[in-house]
Amino acid sequence: WELYQGLVGVVGLAALPQVGLASLLPAHTAARLGMLPGAAGAGLGLALVVLGRAGALPPALATAWGRLSGWTATLLFMTMPIAQLARNLANPASLEGLSILSSVLAMTGNALMVPRALYTRDVIWLLGSTWGSAVGGWGVMLSLFLGRRAADGARYVTPSA
Repeated sequence: WELYQGLVGVVGLAALPQVGLASLLPAHTAARLGMLPGAAGAGLGLALVVLGRAGALPPALATAWGRLSGWTATLLFMTMPIAQLARNLANPASLEGLSILSSVLAMTGNALMVPRALYTRDVIWLLGSTWGSAVGGWGVMLSLFLGRRAADGARYVTPSA
């Protein structure tokens, strides 16, 4: 189990900067960086795993490393709608393939998890669920409402639906 946790933690720390920067930076800048952000995250994760196995991590850092996997997964989850929103705003033609029903289902699913996160007092879960509902659901639906077709200038979603 410890080996699995360490491996998943290293992979998550490698993916977080790679995916986050690829989502937020312009394509040419992200391409110039290549795999460097992912390699840096993997190196940090590997160092933490090796130090943890050797017993050289201070107790506070060992506890933080345990929570880091949850935060990494949540932050990766939170980058998903950012990439979609950036694409929608930069290229409104990409809105053609989006379904408002998918956005409603994503928003509803995440919103249903907010009370459970509050009940268990899990901050990571609360942050991910709230973000997924607000940005992943409402944000994408707002971009569908604001976007207009290039051919006729009509909105993808009209207020009188």
